[in-house]
Parts: sequence; C-alpha cells; structure tokens
Amino acid sequence: MNNPSASDLLLVLHEADLEMGRITPGDSYALFDYLRATCKRIAPLTDAFYVALYDPQNEMLRFPYHFDSESYDSPLTVRLGQGPTSWVVRHNEPLVFNDDDPIQHKGFLFGNLQRQSLSAVHLPIRAMYSAGEVRLIGVLSAQSYRRQAFNEDAVMAMSLLARRTGAILMRSQLEMDARAREEAADRATEQQREEHTQQMRAVVRLFVDTLQGLTMQAEKIRNQAAAYGRDIEASAARMCTLCYRSQTETANLPLPAAPPPSAHNRSVSDLSNPIFASLSDKQREILPRLAAGETNAMIAEHLCVSVDTVKFHCKGLFKKLGVANRVQAAQIYHDRQKRYTDLPPHGPGVTDKKE
Repeated sequence: MNNPSASDLLLVLHEADLEMGRITPGDSYALFDYLRATCKRIAPLTDAFYVALYDPQNEMLRFPYHFDSESYDSPLTVRLGQGPTSWVVRHNEPLVFNDDDPIQHKGFLFGNLQRQSLSAVHLPIRAMYSAGEVRLIGVLSAQSYRRQAFNEDAVMAMSLLARRTGAILMRSQLEMDARAREEAADRATEQQREEHTQQMRAVVRLFVDTLQGLTMQAEKIRNQAAAYGRDIEASAARMCTLCYRSQTETANLPLPAAPPPSAHNRSVSDLSNPIFASLSDKQREILPRLAAGETNAMIAEHLCVSVDTVKFHCKGLFKKLGVANRVQAAQIYHDRQKRYTDLPPHGPGVTDKKE
C-alpha cells in the first residue's frame, strides 16, 4: 500500500485542521476517532492507535481511547512505567521506530495480544498555558504490525496533528473550567437565595404563631368581656380584627430575594423598587443609553469596553429587570422617568395666572 505524496498530505492536514475545529469542545471521543482515521490516511499501514493523557501531579497515564484492528478497547489508567508512552512523557520528545524495538514490549498491552507492533510512532501532545508556558499533556501513538510503516513525511504530518490536538484539548479544558466556575457561582447564588427564603419563611411563621397566640388571648378576653360590659367586649373585637389583619398582611409579605413574576405586574416607576437598587454601576450606565436607542457598538465606544462586555452586562440587566429584550428594558426605563417628568411646572394644584 503506497504512502500518500507530500501534496496529498498537505490536503489531508488542511482538511483535518478545518474538521477538528468543528468538533464540539469536550467531545473527546469524536476528536480521537477523527485523529485515528486521519492517521490511517497519512500512513495506510497503521493498524493500532491510542491517545494517552498525562496527570503530572499523580504521575499517572490515562488512556481514554484505544483502537486495534477495527475494534475498540476499554479505557485504562496506569502509573508511569518503562514503556514507550512513559519514555515520551519523561523526555518530552517523539519516539519513532520502524523495526522491532525492545522498549515497545515494556509497555502495557491492548487490542490483539497475539501480535506485537513492528513499527510505531509515539508523539508528545503539548499545550500552551498562561505566560507562554508549553507543557506536555499527553501522547498520540500510531502502530503497525509491519516494518517500515511510517516514513519521515508521515511522522511530520502526525506531529502537526498532535500539535493541533493539544491546542484543541486546552481550549476545551478552558471552556469547561469557565463553565464549571459559572455553574458553581450560580449554585452559590441559588443556595444563598434559598437560605434567605428559608429565613424569611421562618420569620413569617414566627409572626403567624405569635399572632395566633394573640388571637387566642383575644378570644379569651372576648369570652370574659360579658362580665365587664359592652365596652370591653367591643375593644376585644377590635383587637381580634387587628390581629387577623396583621396575620394576613404579614403572611403575604413578598420575599425580597424572589424575582417578580412579570415586568408588567410590578411598579417600575417606584425608585425604591429593589430591581433598580440591584443594578450594577455598568448596568446603570448602559440602561439610559440602551433606552435612547444606542447600539451595542455605540455603547461600547462610549464606555471604552468591548461589544462582548456590553452584551454581557445587557444580559445581566435583562435578567434583573425580568425582561426578554432591550425594547422591554427601554420601556421600563421610560416608565420610570415619566413618573418624575409629568408633574406640573409649579407643583400640583398651582396653575399659571393669565394677564
């Protein structure tokens, strides 16, 4: 089986660069499966393929993807040993042989245990961390049961694949870390809201229990009032009424942390409304400009921030106002402003005297 020409390899690598960029971040199986198929196109004699990820803290190798002779093997985690994968991790260099090599037999076995690989390519997968630091994060390996299966062009092409793989894995890790931090923050916020709700419910229950006790005392006083005359009985009745009214009003108090059910069912003109009090400084700057019809780009230019930052603040603003879009947010702002601009010029009840 002939190896592809240099021009064919360039086409394969160009296609791989595009397709690997389209793989959903975090879908490691799809990424590794595509890598195996691409290595097979680069070196047609490839029989086995695996990807190993390195955990430097525990000096462990995790093998999430094995493939040998048209079949998949189970994922495996082992300690750093004396095999070819461990050699690449320790030396941070490629290991290539096109004939039987003793080091190949020191690693763990997978796939067809009756046959030994006679050619193999073991390549480091590196990723760039902050401040330009490059670290080894794993190993990509293609193997063959035949000698001389991997020429220099094939090794170079697979090295480029390993480099692209490192960049994609790092991007996926950063996105998953960011998502995890966001979810943790949401959980913390939700937990605080739940704790506050429970505290408010406990306060309401305390009020209700207290008022029920007062009601029982009022009932007892009312029963005794007949002995002391009509005035005492009337006073007891008034006390009962006040107790029941206080109980009802206290039990129906809204919980401050709970969001309003709808933007149309709250008094948006009230400056004491906690909705406006909860806005951040940036959201307070953005809201009037948004209400004035400015685009995200115009707002970003005025505030000296990026358009993505404006979108982020708008998203939080809409959530706090309980609206779905900028039109509804603008309506709330205008309603609020109208409350303080519709007063008569000289105050209520005063009119201009005409000569």
